[in-house]
Amino acid sequence: MGALRERFDDADPTGRGFLRCGDLWGVVSAAGLEVSEDLVNQVVASLEADEDAVLTFNDFVDVVAILMDVGGGR
Repeated sequence: MGALRERFDDADPTGRGFLRCGDLWGVVSAAGLEVSEDLVNQVVASLEADEDAVLTFNDFVDVVAILMDVGGGR
């Protein structure tokens, strides 16, 4: 989980404690997950029932787990 925390923190350099969808796409691309931006948006939308358009670290972990199942890594 340490590597995920590092990636999250790198995408959140101001320490806000959350990522926006645009931030997430950069992390997913850098991680080598071969998935489309549309799929990332769909996964985020399915997890974000409150529609606040931000992801906490726990949300981020859930999204990455789903995307790894779908797209794997390099």
